[in-house]
Amino acid sequence: MFELHITNGLSFIGQSLRYYGYTILEDKSIRALSGVYRRSEVKDDDVFNYYLPFGLSIIKFKGKLISITIIKDGNITEDSVRKELYPYHITLNINNISVEEGEKLMNSLFEEAKTFYKEQIRELKDEPDKISVHIFDEGYWEVLNKRNKRKMSTLHLDGEESSLLSYIRNFLKPEMKEFYNNLGIPYKLNILFEGLPGTGKTSLIHTLASELDMDISILNFNKDVDDNTFMRSLRRLSKNSIFVLEDIDVLFKERKENDNCKNMISFSGLLNSLDGMAFKEGLITIMTTNYECNLDQALKRPGRIDKSLNFGLAKKTQVEKMYNNFFKDNKDEFPKFYKLIKNLKFTTAMIQQYFIWYMFDFKNIFEKITEFEELCTKHNYQDKLDLYI
Repeated sequence: MFELHITNGLSFIGQSLRYYGYTILEDKSIRALSGVYRRSEVKDDDVFNYYLPFGLSIIKFKGKLISITIIKDGNITEDSVRKELYPYHITLNINNISVEEGEKLMNSLFEEAKTFYKEQIRELKDEPDKISVHIFDEGYWEVLNKRNKRKMSTLHLDGEESSLLSYIRNFLKPEMKEFYNNLGIPYKLNILFEGLPGTGKTSLIHTLASELDMDISILNFNKDVDDNTFMRSLRRLSKNSIFVLEDIDVLFKERKENDNCKNMISFSGLLNSLDGMAFKEGLITIMTTNYECNLDQALKRPGRIDKSLNFGLAKKTQVEKMYNNFFKDNKDEFPKFYKLIKNLKFTTAMIQQYFIWYMFDFKNIFEKITEFEELCTKHNYQDKLDLYI
């Protein structure tokens, strides 16, 4: 047996272990003490983070069961109660393991616990210039990263981005919930983005979240996501977050190609969560697909999808705006440049990449135009339409 003592439970490692330990409890029916707000849910006033309670808890880490006993030390004073600071020590035990293996396992546990504590708990400070991106993993939403907010003026979608932003702002008005309820309509907003890779779908999601001061929560479809997992992700979703289902056509593709996906989320479970009995009131869901034709008609029907936006190949107006942003001192050269590319088919991501290559050497956007032609040929998505048949 390997045993380790942490004499000061209020230390950084002690606090890290208590918070992280709750996420890997072997028996989830154990009730833990309420902790601080999770950083990703600061704006959600009824969701708390939790940590391990006093007494004995069993966690499972890298296939090993670890006993964690948390015991209060000394007398509990009135001041400690008010500040919620109770001196305590922590004892960890692992059976059937050598000292060397135990030390290695503990070091790994502590590193993951410290990372979780720093990223999920301690960084509660408000950062008005950033949004948080979350992924659902092991039954909980976790912070994937924090991204700088992006201004709507940096997008070039021919005005459709501003129209959609206005539509969402109206949906979020306080009186709209009652308005929907009076009409007997589910108060939810399901939006579909359809378009080729690199046409701006993900960028628009980022920008919308920035303008609305909301976070982004992404659920990836994989073999571990079944109906229960999907429902749980919705239940634990922050109120101030946009729910994103990227490349939703993959769900239909894998169903047609692979019988092993039968344990994934069911189609009925997906529909039920979007606007059926399991939908979450007030939720904004954005689904993306490269090809709308791959989606089932039941998903696309009016009333289930409230708003649909198509992202096509780059238009002249979009290219000109991007050109002017990159080459402010050479705006008068745009007609000459556009004449070289007007017959090519390309996305905004492709022309942006080309501009980045030569943004410090303007003359090369003319002299190296064959490189852009090759880029367009290499990424001719329209010739690679996969109908998943």
